Amino acid sequence: MSISREDLIRLLREDPTLLEELRALVLTKDLLELPARTREEYRELRSILRDLLDIVRQIIDILSRVAEQTERNALMLQEQARMLAELREQVQENSRQIAALIEQGREHDRRLAELSAQVQENSRQIAALIEQGREHDRRLAELSEQVAALVQQGRRHDELIAALIEQGREHDRRLAELAEQGREFDRRLREITEHFQRQFELVHEQLQWLRDRFGTMYGQMMEIRYRQNPYGYFSEIVRRAKWVTGDELDDLLSEALSKGLINEDEQKELMRADLIVRGVREGQVTWLVVEVSGTIDNEDVDRAIRRSQLLARCLNEPVLAVVAGEFCPEEVLRYALRSGAWVLLDGSTFSPRISQQT
Repeated sequence: MSISREDLIRLLREDPTLLEELRALVLTKDLLELPARTREEYRELRSILRDLLDIVRQIIDILSRVAEQTERNALMLQEQARMLAELREQVQENSRQIAALIEQGREHDRRLAELSAQVQENSRQIAALIEQGREHDRRLAELSEQVAALVQQGRRHDELIAALIEQGREHDRRLAELAEQGREFDRRLREITEHFQRQFELVHEQLQWLRDRFGTMYGQMMEIRYRQNPYGYFSEIVRRAKWVTGDELDDLLSEALSKGLINEDEQKELMRADLIVRGVREGQVTWLVVEVSGTIDNEDVDRAIRRSQLLARCLNEPVLAVVAGEFCPEEVLRYALRSGAWVLLDGSTFSPRISQQT
């Protein structure tokens, strides 16, 4: 017996239970659960974006504090440079004074030499006067007075030389103080340099932590994108691509564990895979073990290959290793293709078979 379209519509309107049964027959379980999973994934994406915004704010705050500290240190360096210039000028002035004192000492030596020659001449004259007799007593007395005056003048010269020596000692003391100030300046400059180095190392560590945190969050966002649209991203590898849910994968691995195909550690290793996709390739059901990373490295390649080999032991169907990400260095790309792994970049798919032919 056949039923018309109008009769079917009328029956569905009159019997809500029949409508639900028909919807369950027409729609698959995955399609019915898709809105709930999508809302959950979008909530996870919003949480990730909020964490990312907090990290960006932390970066801005750190860079602001580093800029303020750099400005304060620059002012300190300018003040130290000014002090060093003043010290240099003082040392140069002391050097000029010492040179003048040396020149003055030489002049004193010359005058002392002249006085010594004069004293010798006077002694010679005195000896001549003694030989001439007592009649020259008056002239001898005059010469004695002249000698006494010369002696007094020599004493004054000695006092002046002693004063110059003391002044030289004072200059030596001041030079020693300047040298000590210079050493203190060098010590403070080293402390400032070491402080800057520690600050830069701290900022570098914080930026490295933020970079790693951002890479992890970015990889999680990419995993969500691949889960939402597996048939779009993996269409060049398999057709009718479908994300294998955690429940399905857990059932599959539990059965493999009970059969002795894998051990518990290998089961945990497979459960930690970023994404597992099932599709059709060359008319046969094919599985993909996908490792997702913002920047792909050799460890991602090795992990994808190792986990694909473990999954292949649980199935009687082909399993391919895939690494997916935003960026892949040239040497890592060659290593992945040479090792037999597929590489998925934004808008590009690289096949290991093409690499082998090349």
